[in-house]
Amino acid sequence: MRSELFNSHTVGSGCENQDAYQGRDTSGDPIMKILSRSASLICASLLFISSASAAITVVNEDPSICEIQVVVGANAPEGRVQNLGQLEADERRSFDASKLCVRRTLGDSCEPAYSDWKCCEAEEGADALCLVP
Repeated sequence: MRSELFNSHTVGSGCENQDAYQGRDTSGDPIMKILSRSASLICASLLFISSASAAITVVNEDPSICEIQVVVGANAPEGRVQNLGQLEADERRSFDASKLCVRRTLGDSCEPAYSDWKCCEAEEGADALCLVP
């Protein structure tokens, strides 16, 4: 069993080979083989996760908005409301998410009356713009 573990083949991760980078010969050291393979798997996982993320950027084009709120996550508009405050015209805020919903105060006053939620989605690995309603 132990020899099978150390002789198994791992798929390359796209990261530098840790053994070659450090100039070490791990052919006879089972602990170093495990560490090297673990580092490769961690690196491959991070590459996969980072390539699969999505981002949505909230864009405000109206300078008279008093307050903007967003809810980020798959269940939006259900969830924790984040107050963005007053964004300047053409100001942008980015969120690492595949879905978010945004709403704004109504009128020029800062009364607590809000528009309906407008939801925006981005496919995995893509970026999207979400204009404030």
